Amino acid sequence: MTTFNFKSRFKAFLVHLIFSCVIALFSLWVIFSLWYPGIFADALGGFKLFFLVVGCDVVVGPTLMFVIFNTKKPRAELVRDISIIALFQLIALGYGMHVVAESRPVYAVFVKDQIEVVTAIELDDKSFEGLTEKTEPYKKLPWTGIRYVSINRPESAEERSEVLLSSVFEGRDYPLWLRYYQPYEAATDAIIAAIKPLDEFQRAVDNLPHEKQLFDNAVAATQLPPDRLGWLLVKHRFGFCTALMDKQTGKVATYVLLDAYDLIEKQHGAPVKDEPKEEPQDKPQDKPQP
Repeated sequence: MTTFNFKSRFKAFLVHLIFSCVIALFSLWVIFSLWYPGIFADALGGFKLFFLVVGCDVVVGPTLMFVIFNTKKPRAELVRDISIIALFQLIALGYGMHVVAESRPVYAVFVKDQIEVVTAIELDDKSFEGLTEKTEPYKKLPWTGIRYVSINRPESAEERSEVLLSSVFEGRDYPLWLRYYQPYEAATDAIIAAIKPLDEFQRAVDNLPHEKQLFDNAVAATQLPPDRLGWLLVKHRFGFCTALMDKQTGKVATYVLLDAYDLIEKQHGAPVKDEPKEEPQDKPQDKPQP
């Protein structure tokens, strides 16, 4: 009869848990430092994906080890059981990390008067069509953070019409065509001209304690004087947030998980739109300037 040796099982559980936690911490660093920097971990579901993938891995692996570990088993059988658990964990973690990587933000694209965040999963084979020598480098998606680009609109009216039709019928606007990408700096003048005054954003949150705290923290994080800051709307897969912009350089100083346009619209007494679902399936539509 097999005896239940709690002490040896618990020791095996703890050792397995420690190794699992080390792997989880490394995964946490990769996901939140490289793939989902700043607010994008929250805005694009990085937190949920991480805890779903790594949380299950950390809990299930050590628990299975506690169940199967028995010093009375033949050595070959015990090694086999431990190897199966380790293999199961590695496959589950590998698949989970693949899903997280496919959903990571890769490009922040200045287009019209806002920034659009493009994730790897939104880019398909058609997105890479028509690349030239200048745009070929954009085919290699970044793995160490978001890359900032702008849009070089085509001069041909026929080509512009093609993009318009693609946007209307396929939801594929300029940010999903890599052949129209150009360096972010090429649009510096247009970006600076599009930046909206910070004071209107500030007035919109003055009477909203939670939003004001987020706003104040974001302004402080920029380490820039408020009169040098403005804002641009940021569109992503699941909704909108806001970029605080350096008005002198046109670069993003930081992001804040607030929809500045919506807050300003409400302050002006415009009708309040319906709240979006937590994970909407359809891409949000562009907003007009307030």
